[in-house]
Amino acid sequence: MWTCRLPIHVLSVIYLCGIAVGCVTEPTKTDGSFTTGGPGKYGQQAPGTASPPLASAPGGAKTNNYSPSPKLQLALANFQEIRGYRDEARKSYEQVLAVDSKSIDAVIGLARLDQIAGRKAEAEAGFLKAVQLDSQSGRALDALGQFYVEQKRLEEGLATLQRALAAAPEDKTCRFHYAIAMAKSGQIEQAIPQLVESVGLAAAHYNIGLILHERGDLTGSEEQFVAAILENPRLQPAQYWLTEVRRERDQLQHAGATRTQEQPAVTDRGSPR
Repeated sequence: MWTCRLPIHVLSVIYLCGIAVGCVTEPTKTDGSFTTGGPGKYGQQAPGTASPPLASAPGGAKTNNYSPSPKLQLALANFQEIRGYRDEARKSYEQVLAVDSKSIDAVIGLARLDQIAGRKAEAEAGFLKAVQLDSQSGRALDALGQFYVEQKRLEEGLATLQRALAAAPEDKTCRFHYAIAMAKSGQIEQAIPQLVESVGLAAAHYNIGLILHERGDLTGSEEQFVAAILENPRLQPAQYWLTEVRRERDQLQHAGATRTQEQPAVTDRGSPR
């Protein structure tokens, strides 16, 4: 999903029976990194929330016609998507929509599956459908905006993510995605305060470092990774990328020196060598 090698992905627990499902990114308390509720995040059943027992038929006999609630079915679909069971996830999202045709999260889930499968037109139609269901839904606008940014349609993405943040100003996920879009569009200075507010100072430096690295600015990205480490020495991904950036810089310097040495000596025309 960004792809930008975005944010630091930290595995965490998905409480299948107790959360509303969506594409979420939020800061942790330990190192300023964040978790993502999209592909790559593991999940497990929350403690004390075992599968509901089969309903008892009259006379104490059990029946096998138990049907999970839309919320539980949605959580299952998200879990299947995360684990890579895309066909099963699609069926589960469709089952949610069969019961609740206006489930924004299920519509977004299907659109994400289309995007992962490379069906860009279908994915965009799905994200637009989610927005049409509720034009003031921060999570629907956020999902559409992320799609635009990943398709390198930065102007549309930035405008849509700005709408998402206006619809949900307290949602740090929306603020984070908006800040990343700003930075990718070249508005680095304007993006930094938004990143600091959404994920903290260390992670803000880290993300700016990643974006500058993608833009080929090795000096700028090195400065950002150093600043991230100074702010939080436990931020290991920043140390990893600092090492990578310095290795790339050394390789470029070595290649430049080699080319200089291989160039033939230049002499004046007509003068003997």
